[in-house]
Amino acid sequence: MGMGMSKFRVENEAGKRAPCFYERPLGRARIAFMALQIAFAATFATLAAAATGAPGAASESAQQATGVGAVPAPGPAVVYNPAAIAQPALAMPVPAFSGKPDKPLGSRTPTTADPGTLVPGGRRQTLSFFDYGALDPLQLRGTDGQNGIAFSVRGDEVVTAAILHLIYSYSPSLLPSTSQLKLLINGEVAATLPVPREQAGMLVARDVAIDPRFITEFNHLNVQLIGHYTQQCEDPSNSALWATVSNASSLDLTYASIASKPDLAALPQPFFDRRDVRRLQLPFVFAGKPSLGELEAAGMVASYFGSLAGYRGAIFPAQTDNVPLSGNAVVFAVGDAKVAGVDIPPVSGPTIALVERDANARGRLLLVLGRDDNELKIAAKALGVGQNTLSGTSATITQFNDLQPRRPYDAPN
Repeated sequence: MGMGMSKFRVENEAGKRAPCFYERPLGRARIAFMALQIAFAATFATLAAAATGAPGAASESAQQATGVGAVPAPGPAVVYNPAAIAQPALAMPVPAFSGKPDKPLGSRTPTTADPGTLVPGGRRQTLSFFDYGALDPLQLRGTDGQNGIAFSVRGDEVVTAAILHLIYSYSPSLLPSTSQLKLLINGEVAATLPVPREQAGMLVARDVAIDPRFITEFNHLNVQLIGHYTQQCEDPSNSALWATVSNASSLDLTYASIASKPDLAALPQPFFDRRDVRRLQLPFVFAGKPSLGELEAAGMVASYFGSLAGYRGAIFPAQTDNVPLSGNAVVFAVGDAKVAGVDIPPVSGPTIALVERDANARGRLLLVLGRDDNELKIAAKALGVGQNTLSGTSATITQFNDLQPRRPYDAPN
């Protein structure tokens, strides 16, 4: 081993060890002096920070929420439940589980039949994060934690105004001067929210206006925690760095309808839109008591739309003689059968047609027609199999090749 790396230094051939630096009197004195300097410096720094606490508090309180775009600044954060009782120092025992839990948040599943509040030229609807698929609160951890939801806009609508009702809480250990919550829409900063120490550890709510120009066809809304608990070196994964966004938070969107002409080429829109996350609710209307053939045709159409709905789920309420007061619906009719409020054209074979409803009804009717039950079933099959070949407002099926039954082991390798 080299002389510079050796623990013992040899002065002569006899192997007498020379004293190390810390074993010499002068070295020990220097080490003691340096230790005293460090101790006094830490003490004076703590006293100086306490003496200048007022300016620091002023800088923390000067932080304000900011919005981006042509929207007003986010509203002030308020305690979510002002009637909440102050918590005692010790927690109370949890009562025994009764086996009958309360109804979970968002037990009412929104459907396409509920447009929300109708406004001139469009509608306004509020959906919670739970409705958008957040079954649990969003957890933000670390110095750069991020979480959010995905939402989309129907192809026949455009967003004209957006307000985020945010319900959240954050750690009391966060430094207000260097910590914040950042709202992102499709990666763009929509707003920044301060984390004042006065509201730390409690559930608060805030309304944040979002510039609708950030919102496109498919969107991601994320909440990012920029968290710090010390001005010195810190552990990015420290458990003191946390924030929680309740899935009771909601997004209030105002939509304007986009006018378009009825066209079978646009099917399955507007009856089903893959951008719409709500459960599909599409009423089926019959001219009278349906025959077995009409029920079979309705089952084919329900299978087609149900397969498109997928994870959203689908329900098809049935009624006779009258169409719903508003919204979209599918009408089944055989021969010269009539449905109140619907102009059913004369048919010369299996027919699929689109009918525009009046402005107050806000919707369209999909007509599945035939001169008999067999033609009605052909029209229903054509809707599910050959919808890509349809166009215009009405189409008569002149030739239809039924699908052949699958054979065992005919799947490709």
